[in-house]
Amino acid sequence: MVGKTDFDFLSEEQAKGAFKDDNYILKTGKPIVDKIERITDSTGVERLFSVTKVPWFDSKQNIIGTMGISRDVSDLKNIRDIKKVKIIKL
Repeated sequence: MVGKTDFDFLSEEQAKGAFKDDNYILKTGKPIVDKIERITDSTGVERLFSVTKVPWFDSKQNIIGTMGISRDVSDLKNIRDIKKVKIIKL
């Protein structure tokens, strides 16, 4: 995915939101951690993702970009929405 942007993978509306988050990180140096986002895939199915993005620094501590990870948490969210299920933290 190196060299690609969110616009290569997401709808224009969703990519604009991700671009806004990237610019926030580039300007402030502050990470975005565990943000829940609704993403619609190419077939129209909506999924929930936990997104974490952090600044990427060079050897002189200058911000040169962002990097991050997204995890599909749709099933976890659906389980928590069921009132009968008790979530046990280990």
